[in-house]
Amino acid sequence: MKLVITDVSVLFDLYHLKVLHHFFNQQWEIYTTNFVYNEIVNIEQVVEFEKFVSDKLLKIITISADETEAIEAMTLNRKNRSFPDRSILWKAIQFNSIPSC
Repeated sequence: MKLVITDVSVLFDLYHLKVLHHFFNQQWEIYTTNFVYNEIVNIEQVVEFEKFVSDKLLKIITISADETEAIEAMTLNRKNRSFPDRSILWKAIQFNSIPSC
């Protein structure tokens, strides 16, 4: 089993290509953070993604207040990352998915 941590742009691309069901039917554990998930605001997209959340195919990681502070304090090579993107990097590091950012 592979762990997949994804940002919202990947989810939007898959939505627009109409292949979300293929993505979520893989043998993967798929996670995103609450900050990334909250970027989904189009009602049609919200309805579509809620199905995957309720079926436990997309898992939402809630970032704590302490983690929020640590994420804000992260030093990154690229300064233009949004906070939701930073939250994904933070969790990827926590899961030992990437060596550094």
